[in-house]
Amino acid sequence: MALPQTPQLRPNEHCPPHSYDPLLSQTLSSCGKRLGGPFLKKGFLKKHPKLNRKFRLNTASFTSNLYIFIYNMLKLPTSNQPQHNFYLAPLRGITDRVFRAAFEKHFVRLDYMLAPFIPTIRGDRVKEHHIKDILPDNSSNDPLRLIPQIIGNDSDGFLLLSRRFADLGFASVNWNLGCPAPLITKKKRGSGLLPHKDIIKKFLDDTVPKLSIPLSIKTRLGLNSKDDLEALVPIFNNYPLKELIIHPRTGSQLYDGTVDVDKFEICMKMSTHSIVYNGDIRTVDDFNYLAKRFPNVNNWMIGRGLIRNLNLIGEIKKEPVQPIQKFLDDLLDAHLNRSAVLGRMKEIWRYLGDGLDETGALTEKIMRCKTIDEYKNLLKSFLGNGGKSPVCQR
Repeated sequence: MALPQTPQLRPNEHCPPHSYDPLLSQTLSSCGKRLGGPFLKKGFLKKHPKLNRKFRLNTASFTSNLYIFIYNMLKLPTSNQPQHNFYLAPLRGITDRVFRAAFEKHFVRLDYMLAPFIPTIRGDRVKEHHIKDILPDNSSNDPLRLIPQIIGNDSDGFLLLSRRFADLGFASVNWNLGCPAPLITKKKRGSGLLPHKDIIKKFLDDTVPKLSIPLSIKTRLGLNSKDDLEALVPIFNNYPLKELIIHPRTGSQLYDGTVDVDKFEICMKMSTHSIVYNGDIRTVDDFNYLAKRFPNVNNWMIGRGLIRNLNLIGEIKKEPVQPIQKFLDDLLDAHLNRSAVLGRMKEIWRYLGDGLDETGALTEKIMRCKTIDEYKNLLKSFLGNGGKSPVCQR
């Protein structure tokens, strides 16, 4: 019987090594850091920024090439089924470090997580409180899998943040061209930039040559017109982007209406970059339809659909369904010492209730809660039986 074909990987080719073997990837990443440790501790590279960035790039290249060499030598068998990677979409105020850690503890391991956006800042120093959500000090902030996202149109501020991310060991950075919030778009940020090709081109000209880690872009079809992105794709093709994440709605749609998969297909075929699909994956049937419609797309980003059904990716992978009670308990416990904890839980239930609470009665009661104790009692009454009731299995 013939062995399955292994992927044809080339040295220096940007690829997600963890999607083939997480342990090997982490080991090699650690080796890369150890190689650079003695130099960084002595402060030599810190005094020479250009050599510092060049050293980091060479270390990353060495790690990538070493992984590919070992992979090809071992000829690791792969499945005949397509390799799908799943990304957690950023939902500001929900998918923070606490949510990400609790999710991976109780549900599936995510391939990538896109962090909620961080605005560009002015000045010459990045304070820790500005980036505390992505500081790599626990498993939810694994720099190989967590992708920091920046929003703004200031190239200097973008470069300042991206250099800090590179110093923290992150493998890439994302530029937000998709946020549909009116307060953002009116400042020509997020999807508000999409009608302005000249501004986007100048921004990329000013930033891409100076970046020490790869850049990806998360975008929509446009602000008011679905044709904005179609006009931008040829521009994007001129830059070495890691990937293009497309949510096929306009910014003015917010999250209303339906996604335009026909327009997505047009942009996908025009692009020379790896494409990530994002938008309205709410059920296994939704995913199966899209995977069949776009067989060349292997990367999928899910946000609201995953909050609505925390087991969605597990169901897609045909893994056992996990109860949600302990996840909700961990989430509440982790937030108890934080301000507005009840507001955070209510925000999650705006989505979670849509999947769990068919009548909407529980969600309505949760939204009227005034205290944490009132919320806990409602939840205990609803879930019951230690999380073993049928409704807890979603």
